Amino acid sequence: MTNLQNHVALFAGLGGFILATEKLGIKTVLANEIDENCNKTLKTNFPDLYIEKKDIRELSFVDNVRNKDIDLVTAGFPCQSFSVAGENKGFEDPRGKLFFEIPRLLKELKDYPKVIILENVPNLKNFNSGERLSVIIKELRSMGYWVNQNNSMILNTNKYTKSPQSRNRLYVVALHSKFFRSNKISKEILVETKPHSLWKIINKSKKVDKSYYLSNENKHFHMLQNLVNKHGKEFVYQVRRSDVRVATQKGVCPTLTANMGLGGHNIPFISDDFGIRTLTIEELLTLQGLNIKNFNFPDISRASKLEMLGNAVHPEVILEILNKILTLKSS
Repeated sequence: MTNLQNHVALFAGLGGFILATEKLGIKTVLANEIDENCNKTLKTNFPDLYIEKKDIRELSFVDNVRNKDIDLVTAGFPCQSFSVAGENKGFEDPRGKLFFEIPRLLKELKDYPKVIILENVPNLKNFNSGERLSVIIKELRSMGYWVNQNNSMILNTNKYTKSPQSRNRLYVVALHSKFFRSNKISKEILVETKPHSLWKIINKSKKVDKSYYLSNENKHFHMLQNLVNKHGKEFVYQVRRSDVRVATQKGVCPTLTANMGLGGHNIPFISDDFGIRTLTIEELLTLQGLNIKNFNFPDISRASKLEMLGNAVHPEVILEILNKILTLKSS
């Protein structure tokens, strides 16, 4: 059986990878995150966590974990340069180039980590027949990792977790040849599960804080109301830049995105017994696999919370992947 003890979380965000590893007894010895609100959130929920707040381009493992045995490195590196919703410049975008900081840092360690898990948007794999993903695979292989297109899985939280959110994300799993004879982690060995009912997470008969409800004077109110009249209250609705739309599946929330906090679009709305409203922070936390009894935000703006939640990694997906890795025989 594979033994993973020490974890480094790069681009740690609000801690989705850390929550997953914590449940399995894997210790996060370092988290790197540049966003101030993310770091406040990490400190609130993981008070003993060592957080390195430097820009990753200025980070060095020589100063901290160079001489430790690091078994697992995770990284939800920036997706804007690979997303169909952005300018899609890939590695030509400075944010896209940040991927190459990951192998740079790994080369500073006394031994390569046994396992690397990367998370990003599906378009990183889908673009131009996998051209960009091939760059990442080539880089990881040059360091001795077993990884190919089959180990780079587009997984939907609505199929692999209990969350009724349709959220497709790319997960690249690389296993080092020093510790493994092959890499058998693929979509085919993961277990699909049935999600909870959205309407058990969202109680339409309970009135929430008035700040979540749209005034009938809001420019989107009548657009949303017309859609509700047409499709009913079992759907989630989404405000876009210039219009509103209905979710493709009844009782399924569309993908939560960082734009919820950045520009006021891609925001999910529902019609409850008291009006038309956005989803509450607590409801969004649950959809992202975060336990509202154990996870807390510090005193930051709602917009910052929405941005972080839209960027978050779903811990249950990571748990499913890690559980399969832990069953593998090491060489």
